[in-house]
Amino acid sequence: MDDKTIEMLEGQIDALIQRCEELMTENQHLKENEQQHQDEKKILMQRNESAATKISAMIARLKTLENNA
Repeated sequence: MDDKTIEMLEGQIDALIQRCEELMTENQHLKENEQQHQDEKKILMQRNESAATKISAMIARLKTLENNA
C-alpha cells in the first residue's frame, strides 16, 4: 500500500471512531430521556389511580346522601 491509501484509511477510521462516539453519546441521552418518561408515566398513573379512587368515594357518598334524603 502506498502512503496515500494508508492516509485515506486512517482518515476513514478516525471518522468511524468519531461517529461511534457520537452515537454512544446520543444513545446515552436517549436512555436518559426514556427513563425520565417512564418515571413521569409512573407518577401520572399513580395520580390517575388516586383521582379514580377519590371519584369513586365521592360517588359512593353522593349515593348515600341520595338514599338518606
